[in-house]
Amino acid sequence: MEYTQIFKLYQYVFQSRKHILEMLEDRGYDVDHLKNYTAEEIKVMLNAHRIGKFESISDIGPLDIYLEKKATDSGKSKDVDAVDSMMKNLTIKADSESIKGKTTGGQGVEKIYIKYRLDSKFKGTTSLHTQITDIFDQHLTTKDTLIILNISRVLMKAGIKDKIDEDFVNKFFIVKNYFIQIFGLENFLFNVCRHDFVPKHRILSKQETQELMTHFNCSVTNIPTIKRDDAQAKYIGLRPKQICEIKVENVSSGVTTRYRHCVN
Repeated sequence: MEYTQIFKLYQYVFQSRKHILEMLEDRGYDVDHLKNYTAEEIKVMLNAHRIGKFESISDIGPLDIYLEKKATDSGKSKDVDAVDSMMKNLTIKADSESIKGKTTGGQGVEKIYIKYRLDSKFKGTTSLHTQITDIFDQHLTTKDTLIILNISRVLMKAGIKDKIDEDFVNKFFIVKNYFIQIFGLENFLFNVCRHDFVPKHRILSKQETQELMTHFNCSVTNIPTIKRDDAQAKYIGLRPKQICEIKVENVSSGVTTRYRHCVN
């Protein structure tokens, strides 16, 4: 990569980091310990990530984020990010063997893995397919979420045909039940989801879903749908068959609550 491209990549990584952590926070993960890295530390992490070629392997690299969230306590999570190990030892290469030993979550633990692949744009290659399979074999289960981060913006508008990135992850979900999301760093240069005028979306728990069905005496098929690639649905990590609550604030009518059923 040319110097200008490397500098632009560094700017994207640094500027997007804040909003990526906001998204994780909105999903219920504790990210306080990840908020205080300086610009220089992020640059060191990026260089180590590229030198170690962590973009194309399943091991957790210096930039990658791996968090655990206990199902019984949505406000707490356990971080096993490779960053701390790398920064404490001031090494260029992360200790992948020690990382592997940390990624064995217990029962009832929901995990999320953000992999900085950093391709210029999405490419559904054999390399990516193998990497995803290895990640789920080594670090994640079908209960967990994998986010692949490239550089260019991913168009997040439901209903658009020929979205090769969504077709790619949908096949994984249908065949193997792997929940994968693909974003670009450019998607996180600002966080529109925290704007006052954007309706607040929240995923209902299984118990809340059952109570909703009982209250309205209906089934899931009676609830209006929302696509999994809808911008808000994607932001909160909404999976197919899940139901989300949407609170819309209006000056004249106050707060209106709506419900949507997620589909592929």
